[in-house]
Amino acid sequence: MILVTNEILEGITEARDSGEHNMFDYYSVMDWCINNGYRATALWMYENKAKYMNGVMQGFTSDISIL
Repeated sequence: MILVTNEILEGITEARDSGEHNMFDYYSVMDWCINNGYRATALWMYENKAKYMNGVMQGFTSDISIL
């Protein structure tokens, strides 16, 4: 699991739930986040591409208790 803030997790979850793109399409997801008001998520993705891709495969969490 990739640990992110609640704000980042919300953006990723909304992008996934929109069903508009494949979550492995990094640029499409980032663009969707920008266009839908999740700029912090897009910035996090830009700064953490490897973590984002790992999170798509392993999952994301904002629950620090998993550590």
